Amino acid sequence: MTPLSKAQELPIVLQPVLNQSIADEEGILNPKLSDNPLQTEEDFSVGSLTNNIPTAGAVVGTISAMDGTMSGNLSQDDGDNPTRNGSLSDDYQLVDLAVGQWLTLWLNSSDFDPYLQLINSETGEVITDDDDSGEGTNSRLRFLPLEGINYLVRVTSYDEQETGSYTLATNTDPPVVGTLSAFQGTIAENLSDQDALNPVRLGTFSDDYQLVDLTVGEPVILDLSSEFFDPYLQLINAHTQQVMTFDDDSGEGVNSQLSFTPLQGINYLVRVTSYANQATGNYTLTAAPAPDLVVSGSISPTVAGLGETIEVSWSVTNQGRGTTSADWYDSIYLSSDAHLDSSDTWLANTWATERLPLLSGTSYSLNTYRCP
Repeated sequence: MTPLSKAQELPIVLQPVLNQSIADEEGILNPKLSDNPLQTEEDFSVGSLTNNIPTAGAVVGTISAMDGTMSGNLSQDDGDNPTRNGSLSDDYQLVDLAVGQWLTLWLNSSDFDPYLQLINSETGEVITDDDDSGEGTNSRLRFLPLEGINYLVRVTSYDEQETGSYTLATNTDPPVVGTLSAFQGTIAENLSDQDALNPVRLGTFSDDYQLVDLTVGEPVILDLSSEFFDPYLQLINAHTQQVMTFDDDSGEGVNSQLSFTPLQGINYLVRVTSYANQATGNYTLTAAPAPDLVVSGSISPTVAGLGETIEVSWSVTNQGRGTTSADWYDSIYLSSDAHLDSSDTWLANTWATERLPLLSGTSYSLNTYRCP
């Protein structure tokens, strides 16, 4: 054999790589908001201020902040939008508001590109607005009502002189219906048409649970299963109501599973909902600590000849509180440094099937693995 030159001598770095099912559990999710798998879901901002013009349009009706719905038609008979030159508009007085309770407004139309504005009825100023934070080109905005302000909701269009039918809807943040322990917590409940509407997935019902017994920095796995509907799982920032992550069918079949690592200073809600509109039925929600596999004690030669078979050994310890439930494999890479990246060369995989399950605090070792 011709030995490698010193410049070619590369340290061998071992890196455990989980198979696809485990990778998905670690946060590589498969969202299905629509038929487009690349579509993402995220919380929306309340909008930026437009040029505030102290002029109000004509009020054509009222809409309740308590899950109100209004179907209307934007037509040439409507008044001009005093804040968007060339656009028509319908103004609705917002009633049944609760100061300090977040409210979501939706404006949908298949006839024109909707544009939604929140107006101070006393001054005519635009408080906030939105074009397309909803599905497709539809509008959605979320705001926190303040004391002493009467609000108008203005239905208008993005382009000039657009007309057609629309639906305007409101809903408040869902109530928290219970708590879920992050350490082996289980809830068996029912999603029904009496539950709150999901504020970020229009047309679906939802149950929100406060996630407790968290340890900052320790991964948690959430599972949502049902035989009656296609489950959809969302992790919510309780303070901002932002959707932090979500999953449709990374679990078994169409069931949902996601994994996340809790951060300092965030209170988490777990939202049970459905992929399809108006779906109901029994479900089971569970939470458990995730396994955390760490490689240690790796031994490998520092020099190898071209085409030579080398022997390597290493140990893997489950440092998490959770027990492994799915298969994985350890991978061996040839690297010029101690970091795994795209420049490294893969050498071999070895499956861990015979080592399942790996309990918390336990480990295994491979003492002589021959790598071609």
